[in-house]
Amino acid sequence: EQRLKARGRKPKVPRLLGGKYPRRERLAPNESQVNQFLRKLPAWVKRKMPCFIFKAQIDLAKEMGLLDNTIEVYIDYTNKDYYGKDRFPHNPYITGTHKGAGTNRTRKYCALMISSGTTRLFAGVFLTCKGQSKIPAIADALARLVDWGFTIKRVLGDREFSTYDVITTLTQMNLSYIGTMKRTVPVKKVIDDF
Repeated sequence: EQRLKARGRKPKVPRLLGGKYPRRERLAPNESQVNQFLRKLPAWVKRKMPCFIFKAQIDLAKEMGLLDNTIEVYIDYTNKDYYGKDRFPHNPYITGTHKGAGTNRTRKYCALMISSGTTRLFAGVFLTCKGQSKIPAIADALARLVDWGFTIKRVLGDREFSTYDVITTLTQMNLSYIGTMKRTVPVKKVIDDF
């Protein structure tokens, strides 16, 4: 080995008898292991799991002093490409996409990010169902935050959230909404009047 030092290739470590290298176990499960575990859970646990995780994240962040009682909430959708065999009629959580990497199917998640001081906490991820309104899941998550003692200063969202239904729902909840709007003719008229 000394004569090969600084001359290019490193000498190979010979394989042990039996032809196997020693394997190290991961510290966290990979996606396939998590999916295998989730398939074994009862349906009622799967339905309530996002709320349990959301509450646990918020409680831990409050316990660590990361969140004040006054927060801002950012809402957005995120897609996770899907490569399985399920299709829409049998699985309503599989939606179509034009942006997939090697697939035209995806799962769409509604995600919340909570801002408090210098902290940005990515919490509250809910799987959305194709053909159903996403507003109840958003309103439910915001209502939970208010029930847990938070004062929501404002809710911010992308252009896809700037719809009549979202703005009306948030107005009924006494929450102010800030978001981008598509510059349609009525919106331009309102801007000019303002």
